Amino acid sequence: MSNSLVVGPVSTSIRRSRIAAGRLAGAIALAGLFLAAVVLPRPSFAQSSLTLTGSVGPSQVSYIGTLTWTASASGGDPSTTRYSFFRRRPGGTWIPDVNAPTWQSSNVYSWNPTLSDVGVWETYIWVKDGNTSPTANTYGYAAGFNTMPIEVFGPPTAPGPTTVSCAYSMADDCWVTGDFVASVSAATGGLGSLNYEVCRSVDSAGGFAGCDVNLTTYGGTSFTVSGSQLPADGYRRAYYFLARDSAGAIGAWNTAIYVRVDRYPPALSATNASAHMVLEQHGLDFGERHRVGSPDGPLQLEQPPGR
Repeated sequence: MSNSLVVGPVSTSIRRSRIAAGRLAGAIALAGLFLAAVVLPRPSFAQSSLTLTGSVGPSQVSYIGTLTWTASASGGDPSTTRYSFFRRRPGGTWIPDVNAPTWQSSNVYSWNPTLSDVGVWETYIWVKDGNTSPTANTYGYAAGFNTMPIEVFGPPTAPGPTTVSCAYSMADDCWVTGDFVASVSAATGGLGSLNYEVCRSVDSAGGFAGCDVNLTTYGGTSFTVSGSQLPADGYRRAYYFLARDSAGAIGAWNTAIYVRVDRYPPALSATNASAHMVLEQHGLDFGERHRVGSPDGPLQLEQPPGR
């Protein structure tokens, strides 16, 4: 019997067994990972609650202007976030109805009021997302924000009637002897500061005459009329004002004054005072005296029948 230690075959067998065991353990580990990824539920991460802020502006707007709401939401699911924008008369019914909100994905909303919308309006914003319960806050919204009241302004009023310092008046005509200043009392209302548009009619023998020529678009409450803006001999012109506010809204035309120019005023004296009276007796105005003679010369008038 040999005393030599036999180790070769035994060592090889042990190594092979260990390799096989390692491979089996690796397979089991991979299988566990697969089960964890596919079969077992994943942990959930809660989204933060929706919060909302916003604004509406301008706080004062003309009825011909535009109001704009802007909402800013955070939290929730941004891909399903929706907004609804509201307005109402104080204590009135919300537009749109809170029971049927108009939801939109855009966080901006614009409204163009009309003349019938003049006055104060309360405003509000709602927000929700795909996770918001249909009964959340009773009406199905996640958060709301009060954007505060705004005010819609109408146009300015008409200015007061046009006034002129007349040399004298006959019927509804104001007679002047040359250049004159037309004035009005200020209009009220509108938004911001007021400017005044002044216009005149074309020459008219009498009766209504409209606004035909603008004398100024952004003037004050008085305007000096001169030169070609004066009526011609034998005619009259109407002079009107209207107010325009800083938003561009305009009011109504005021009550005009009708002006005639007496370019041949009499120099009353003992000589021609009687002639002056004769003119009035014959129903002739001073602007027509050149038709019957010079104020300084003799008048040739036929006596009316029966005189």
